[in-house]
Amino acid sequence: MASRYPGQGTSRPTWPVPTNVSAGIGYASTKDFDQLAAMGIKLQRYLDTPSATLTKVLEGDEKYQPYRFTHSDLVRYGWDIELTLNYELLESLYKLRDTQSIMELCLDPHRTRVDAHHSRQYTTLGPQGSGPHHATGADFSSMMGPTCGVIVTAHSKSPIHNLKRQGSEAADLRAPELQHWSDITFLTYQDLCKNIRPETSVEGLKHIFRFNILNDITVPIIKAIVQRQGTFASFLKFETSTWSQRLSFDASTEEGRALLATPNGAGVAWMLVRYREQLGWKRVKRVSIFGLGETSARRGVSLYFELEDVKE
Repeated sequence: MASRYPGQGTSRPTWPVPTNVSAGIGYASTKDFDQLAAMGIKLQRYLDTPSATLTKVLEGDEKYQPYRFTHSDLVRYGWDIELTLNYELLESLYKLRDTQSIMELCLDPHRTRVDAHHSRQYTTLGPQGSGPHHATGADFSSMMGPTCGVIVTAHSKSPIHNLKRQGSEAADLRAPELQHWSDITFLTYQDLCKNIRPETSVEGLKHIFRFNILNDITVPIIKAIVQRQGTFASFLKFETSTWSQRLSFDASTEEGRALLATPNGAGVAWMLVRYREQLGWKRVKRVSIFGLGETSARRGVSLYFELEDVKE
C-alpha cells in the first residue's frame, strides 16, 4: 500500500536508533567552514529574492528550480509512505515540550508520524535509464503537525547514502530522480494538510527540526562552531546537553550561513525555494544547535530551523 491514514488502533513501529559515528568525525577546517559560509550567502540570496524575479535568479542552478513532482510521483519512483495518525511522542520530543513549537505539536490532534521507505522496484524513465530499478532501502522518518506547522525529522537515510554504503558504483545514476529529503518531506506534508478537514494550508509551516544528525559534512561544521563558542568542554558533552543549553544564530551570521549550507540545512533551503509557490515566501530566520539529553552512544546532535514569512 502506497499511502494510508490509519486510526488510533494502528500498530506503531519503533523509531530507528542511529549509531553514533560523530565521535570519529573531525572538526571542519577553516577553509571548509569558509566555503560553506560562502555557499550560505548564495542560499540566503535565493531565499531573499522576491517571487517575481526568483526564476531569473535561479537560472543555471538546477537543484533549486521550482518543484515538478506531485504526491503520485512517490509511488512511481518506488516510495512507500506509511502514516500513523496521532502517533505517541518520542521521549526526545517530550523532553523538549517546554518549547512553544513542540508544545503545539504535542497538542496537535492531527500529528502524524510519516515513514517514507524506498522499498519497491520501479521503472520510471530518468537519468538512470529505463529500468527496472531496484529499491535502495532508503528511508526518512518524521513527525508532522500540519495544524501547528511543525516538522521533526528524526531519521534520514537517503538513496545515494545507502547506495554508497552498499559499495554501489555510480550511486548518483542509480538513485531515483525523486530522492531528496526536501521533496519527499514536502510532498507528504502537503498531502497531510490536504486530507485534514477543513483543509489546512501548507503556508502555516513555521518550524523544522533535524534530529540525530550524523552527516559527515554537517557534524564537523557543528563541531567547529561549538568549539568557537567555547561553551562546552567537548562536542560529545554537547550532544547530551538539553534544549536550554542550545546555541542559536541568526541566519545572517557567519555561523548561521554555514549551518544553512550543510546538507541538513540546504535541504530546508531547497524546500523553501523549490516550493515557494505552495509555501509562500519564507526564509530561515534562526538556526539552533542542541542536544537531546540522551547518551552520546545513541544519539547525534540536532538542528532547529525557525522560519519566518516575508511579505511580497
